[in-house]
Amino acid sequence: MRSKTRRTALAAVTFALFAASFAACASTRGREPEERNVGWLIAHGEHDRALELAARRKEERPNDPAAESQHRLASAAWLVARGRELTFEDRDEEALELFRQAQELAPGVPEIEDWVARTSDKLARQAYEEALEWQGRDDLEEARAAYERALSYDPDDARAKQGLQRVLLHTNYRAGMGEKYYRQGIRALDDYWLEQARGSFSYTLKYAPGDARARQRRTQIEGMLADERYEVARAMEAQEHFAAARNEYRLALLIDPEHAEARLGLERMEREQRSSELLRRAQQLTLARRFDEAEASLAEAAELSAVQAEELEGARAAVQEARLGQLYDVARALETDNRFEEAIVAYGDLLELAPFYRDAIARRDTLEDYVADARRLYAQAAATQDLGERGSILRRFEVFWPEYRDVREQLRALEAARTAPETAPPPAPEGSKPR
Repeated sequence: MRSKTRRTALAAVTFALFAASFAACASTRGREPEERNVGWLIAHGEHDRALELAARRKEERPNDPAAESQHRLASAAWLVARGRELTFEDRDEEALELFRQAQELAPGVPEIEDWVARTSDKLARQAYEEALEWQGRDDLEEARAAYERALSYDPDDARAKQGLQRVLLHTNYRAGMGEKYYRQGIRALDDYWLEQARGSFSYTLKYAPGDARARQRRTQIEGMLADERYEVARAMEAQEHFAAARNEYRLALLIDPEHAEARLGLERMEREQRSSELLRRAQQLTLARRFDEAEASLAEAAELSAVQAEELEGARAAVQEARLGQLYDVARALETDNRFEEAIVAYGDLLELAPFYRDAIARRDTLEDYVADARRLYAQAAATQDLGERGSILRRFEVFWPEYRDVREQLRALEAARTAPETAPPPAPEGSKPR
């Protein structure tokens, strides 16, 4: 039942859509049954069969303009039919994409244009209502995104434009632009005489679309209004308030979409704003000690920005300092844990990157002296047969490296031998050769 209803509803669409197809098939309709005619199949809702037949004929007649036209129109009809099914399922964004594809295949067909317009209006209305909800919840960023989405579907939606203007002004006000700025912006957009004059000229053009003077006046006033927002944007850009400047450039373009300088400013601020976001992310990654990712984020930010070189350089220096600080902390931890030889290697790695970092040279040299002294003393202790002298030498390790090799075990054995002379002599050191 649903299929029959759908086919009936599509009949009006396909009739106009395939008027050209019928003409192209005129030479063949007399010698083939109707069910083998592409136009007949489409008119009766057999879109899959129509597209299959048109594709086969295109393949059989690769240089035939009529076959090419039939295939193009059959494809458009199939897309429209599929798009309608998606709208019934409330999958309107997917439906709009199919309708636009059909529009590219068969431009100017009123029925396709109507489906594009109706679906765009529906999506714009839904986005606008969503924006109002977000605005009611005081989430200006989500509201801004929803208004922008509404305008992407319908660039001339006056309600969405007005809503977006207010959100952008309010966002800038919250960012610290001040009460005076906010009130001036609202007055310029709502009560200022230029806006009133623009409305009057627009009203004139509604009933006298050919009135060149009214059109010229409206264009002039739109330019003046847009120039006001543009100058505010330039001032904010000069103060490096990139997000606020971006909003003001957007306001200028909402008033005058043809304002070339405002469009360039918007593109410039979007790059700078993105660069600022990457810079903040790099700072967060630096705190998390994810240094490679931080440097990658800064490299991307540098490609976008034209004016934040000093901030980016400072962030790069902070990443390098944090990276060196981590290496220094590792070396200090090894030193504190009496793992002197490993600490020497760690300090060496650090000094290869920063030859004079803090006191790394002094600490490395001191540890190298400790290692050299330990090897020398251990060799002396191993070489002597006098247990008292051996104990005296080994006790010197307690001052700088008590955990060296088996020094503690030897000292315990010597102490046991001293208190119990009848027992066997203590074991010899691990070897006479120094480590």
